[in-house]
Amino acid sequence: MAPQRIRFFLWLVGHDRIMKNSNRMRHNLTSDPSCKHCNVEETTLHLLWDCKTAKKIWQQIVLNRDLNSFFTPPLWHWLSLNLNPPVNSNHKWSTTCTITLWRIWRWRNIKCFENPSFEPWKPFEFIMTQSNTITKAMKSSSKIDVLLKSEKLIRWMTPPDD
Repeated sequence: MAPQRIRFFLWLVGHDRIMKNSNRMRHNLTSDPSCKHCNVEETTLHLLWDCKTAKKIWQQIVLNRDLNSFFTPPLWHWLSLNLNPPVNSNHKWSTTCTITLWRIWRWRNIKCFENPSFEPWKPFEFIMTQSNTITKAMKSSSKIDVLLKSEKLIRWMTPPDD
C-alpha cells in the first residue's frame, strides 16, 4: 500500500532503472559511477541496502535478530519477500519497507543534488509516521470505495419518436 509515485519508484527498483551514478555515467551525466559516501560503484543494491547511509537507516527499522538475513537475498527475491505480504497480513511491514526505500532514495537525492550537508532528522520516527499515515489513508479509502460501489444494470434505449 503506497501512493502511485512510490509504486512507480518500486517498479523502477525492480527493473533496475532508478537513476544511480552507474546509470548517470552511461548517459554521460557524470564522470564518476561511485557512491559519494562509500567510493564503490553505486548500483541499485548498493544505493538502497549496502551504502553505509542506507544501512544506518535499515538498522533502525529492522529487528536486530533479522539483520543478517535481511541483506542477503538477491534484489527480486528481497522485493518479493518484503513487499508482497501474505493475504491475511496487516500490510504494515510492506508499507514500512516501501516508505523506507522511498525515503532512502529521496534523502540520497537531496544530499547529492540539493544540499551536500543534508542529514535526515530522526529518520526512524519520520518513516514510521509516514508509514502509519499511509496505512490509515489506504485503509479508510478502501472502506469508502466499498461503500460507494454499487452495481447497476443499464441498457441503451432508442429515443422516443416525436
